[in-house]
Amino acid sequence: MSIIKKIYYEFIRDLLVKSSKMSIELFKVMIPLTVLTKILEYFGAVEFLARMLEPVMSLIGLKGELGLVWAASMITNIYGGLSVFAGVYPGMDLTRADITVLGLIILVAHSLPVELGIAKKAGVKVFPMLALRVGSAVLMGFMVSFVCTKFSLLQGQGIPVWQPEKSVDTDIFAWVYSQGTSLFYIFLIILSLVVLMDILERLKIMDWLTKKITLFISPLGMTKNAGFLAVTGFTLGITYGGGLIINEAESGQLTDREVFFSLSLMGLSHGIIEDTLLMAAIGGSLWGLLFARVILSFVFIRVIVAGTSYLSDKRFSALFIEQKKSLQQN
Repeated sequence: MSIIKKIYYEFIRDLLVKSSKMSIELFKVMIPLTVLTKILEYFGAVEFLARMLEPVMSLIGLKGELGLVWAASMITNIYGGLSVFAGVYPGMDLTRADITVLGLIILVAHSLPVELGIAKKAGVKVFPMLALRVGSAVLMGFMVSFVCTKFSLLQGQGIPVWQPEKSVDTDIFAWVYSQGTSLFYIFLIILSLVVLMDILERLKIMDWLTKKITLFISPLGMTKNAGFLAVTGFTLGITYGGGLIINEAESGQLTDREVFFSLSLMGLSHGIIEDTLLMAAIGGSLWGLLFARVILSFVFIRVIVAGTSYLSDKRFSALFIEQKKSLQQN
């Protein structure tokens, strides 16, 4: 009986140690960038970015004032953007198409300081990933807006079934408490994922899932080794799955191309359940928020794979991969 207890104790300890190490690596990225985000917000970075985005919003068929919503989402997070949306929505006559396009660009490009920091920690250069996410958001938004206008789709009034609370100022202590609570929940999620992965591996279910995943990601320049990495971000999101993402990317089992392509795919389509439902709740259509986003994400990454296929591995790494990461693999 004592031997069984010892094995059980060591099993629990190993899971806690592994989860703690992964969480620490993630928090080393998240905490300073979260503080930086708060500083940027305090000094008016959201309003400055919103003014710069007004011509872009017009290009994709949206009112310039909605640039403030997207700016808040990019610098803070989706909930920050939705709280701003709650303040501007009552004074605007928005169609379902407008809210769908707004939701789409927010889903593709949000929480950029933190999520780009996680991508950097996993080994990808920040500027290419930033350009990919913002550029893809604008392009997807333009395409969906064009289709809605051309075929008179979703032209009825957009009516939220859930109204987010309007943004209010909170003291620094409340903010610190809120962030600390979020970090604790993230640790619990990472611990749950580590336990789940261990169970799936012991039951050989992971091997089966990996084979199925490979069928979908192989055209995107990824092998089975990148499958779990892509699916983690696709379902959970980059922030919640960040610990696993960094761990897999630093494992040495992925090539530089797999790291970049998998992080690019999850950059365009991640948190596919929770985030999509949030945007649907404020009046967006699932065909644009979910189906168009996922399909266009795969198309865009496939184009990037084809467009970079002529590059040598060395040149590809120099353009898209952090030098330290590349040297570790080579």
